Amino acid sequence: MCQRKHLCGGSLAFSQERDRICQVETIGHLGGSRRGIQRGSQGFIKRQSKVTERRGSISQIFKGSRKMWKIVVPIACIHALLSVAFANTNKTHLEILKSSYPYGLIGDDYGLLTEEDLAINTCGVLELTPFSGEKNMAYPYWQCFPVKDAKMECDSMGYDSLSKKETGYMEITAIGNGGFQSYLARNAMDIHDCNRWLRIWKNKTHGEKYVCLSGTYGAYSGTRDGQKETGWVFEKFKTLKGCESFFVNECSLRTRKNAKADCHANFHR
Repeated sequence: MCQRKHLCGGSLAFSQERDRICQVETIGHLGGSRRGIQRGSQGFIKRQSKVTERRGSISQIFKGSRKMWKIVVPIACIHALLSVAFANTNKTHLEILKSSYPYGLIGDDYGLLTEEDLAINTCGVLELTPFSGEKNMAYPYWQCFPVKDAKMECDSMGYDSLSKKETGYMEITAIGNGGFQSYLARNAMDIHDCNRWLRIWKNKTHGEKYVCLSGTYGAYSGTRDGQKETGWVFEKFKTLKGCESFFVNECSLRTRKNAKADCHANFHR
């Protein structure tokens, strides 16, 4: 709109001249506005482009950061696992076993036992203690011997009139850890069952160098042939060929019922 007040008023010719100037000025004003708008639009577009570029750069930075995290986190995990692995490699086999179950093995295991073997012996035991005779008669302890120093026998008790069959006791005798270690089955059995145990023993120990025996203290300490003798209640035995237990499913936590409830949980399956 024309704002030149000094042209307003006057003659008709002057009014026409004024209108012509106002019209030109208005068109010029509008043109200038359009050019301003165009320039403003171009500036806005440029600013938006710069903002977009900055956002793109920031986005790339975040993407790069996420990629770096994806790389760094696995590397950190691998480093932690390797640290544990190298820490364990600094320990001997016996040290690893006894770090979790310090009392479950008497003497050396000759590489036969695993953490699970020691873990399952904690099931149903209220207290884990070093072996000290009658102090803890519920905890089965492992002992291992050269096969040549251990033998299984069936001691016949003759014919039993009540069961009407021949019965006998199964006994394993080993020499080591300061004397004779005598493992006796917890009750008499059919002589055929005892002979079956003899066959299992011969099969598992044939060609093997070492055998491990597990049992609870049998409340007997004495002498045999001038050497100290300790009596045990037989639980199971193990060689590299496998484990055999007096009771079913006493060689593995995976097959034992209520293992999580009544076993000490140092071993992770």
